[in-house]
Amino acid sequence: GKGGVAWVIEQDKGLKLPKRLQADFSRHVQALADETSRELGAADIWGRFEATYLPREGDRFVLRDYDETGSAGARLFVGRVAVDGVERSISGRGNGLISGVIAALGETGPDLDVVDYSEHAIGHGADAQAAAYVECR
Repeated sequence: GKGGVAWVIEQDKGLKLPKRLQADFSRHVQALADETSRELGAADIWGRFEATYLPREGDRFVLRDYDETGSAGARLFVGRVAVDGVERSISGRGNGLISGVIAALGETGPDLDVVDYSEHAIGHGADAQAAAYVECR
């Protein structure tokens, strides 16, 4: 079920998937289980997560590099993206990184609306990484 799949991802990779992502991802895992007709392991589940949600080189939009500057409430996102394989520079202003990215993408791509956003630390201390989940429509 979706709780079991989320538990495997959290234990194996430290990702705490939001509830709506758990529900969506469980459908993908169920499809994989149906395709393979076998019990899935953590590597199978992670492979499906990567293929479903994480960026790949062949994606329509690929972030190459970015910088964020400005004070809280007035952030500037400047980035290099490849759109359909063609690199270009984009920029956008917002009250934070996500709103700056959305504004920048609005110049060259889809008009996005952020439905939900959450983030959490992976690990502890100065070397901790972070995971961010952005649901758009």
